[in-house]
Order: sequence, then structure tokens, then C-alpha cells
Amino acid sequence: VWDMNAFNGLGKQEVTYSGIGESRSYNGLNFGETVTVEQEDFTTLIDRRRAYEVYAKGVGMVYKVQRDLKYKFGSPKPIKGEEYFYEVVNFGVQ
Repeated sequence: VWDMNAFNGLGKQEVTYSGIGESRSYNGLNFGETVTVEQEDFTTLIDRRRAYEVYAKGVGMVYKVQRDLKYKFGSPKPIKGEEYFYEVVNFGVQ
């Protein structure tokens, strides 16, 4: 566990690692070793917040999810919020 904002003026945000060394594929690109940085996973009956990034060895960030959704109590469909998904499409050296 570490504070990803330790070296900036933003508030403390503790994150953890998961899936260390897992193989993953995105858009037909295969990555032999990845790690997931878990930033937030919070769920209640009216909120769903999820944020994580996947990094590949020798490449950098290859996938990211940022989700902040609000629900009416008891409903499975969100009534408002935002979801962002970022996925690698290509990489290399210039």
C-alpha cells in the first residue's frame, strides 16, 4: 500500500497492487507481464466507484477504468455518473 499523491499537493490516496505478473491482451496486443494498480473500489446501494490502471512491463499503462455512478435505491441501472475506459491501441519507440 502506498500514497499515490505523496509527491504532489493533492490529498492522500492509498493504492495497492494486484495481478502481479499476469498475462493480458488488449486490442490484439499481448502483454506477458502486467500489474494492476487498484485505486478505488467502493460500492453501496446508491454509489459505485471503481478505478484501476493496468501497466505492462516495458510498455507502461495499457488499460484504465474510471467509474463513478449513482443509483436510485434498489435499481440496477445508474441514474447518473461517468465511466471512462482507456485501452492501448499501439505502442513502440520513436
